[in-house]
Amino acid sequence: MNNILNRQRNGFAATSIILVVLLVAVIGFAGWFVVRNNSSDDAASEVSTQSSEQAQVQSVPIESSEDIDAAVSELESTPVDTDLDTTELDQDIQAVL
Repeated sequence: MNNILNRQRNGFAATSIILVVLLVAVIGFAGWFVVRNNSSDDAASEVSTQSSEQAQVQSVPIESSEDIDAAVSELESTPVDTDLDTTELDQDIQAVL
């Protein structure tokens, strides 16, 4: 009778070791996934910070309606679509996918 109980206990020990290893693997994968996603978020926030810094440098205080009219005419004369080069953007999107 003791022989049967010892075999059952040995099987339970092996199962518990497998469960512990599996749990450690799942926690490790979750940590890796979070670190990987946060590193790309940091790069995106760095780019947006640089863009906002550039916008702050170029800002001019508005003192009259003529300043607004000058800004509107400048924006309307800016060629937005003609200067757009999407090859680098397409490469970045393909690298993410």
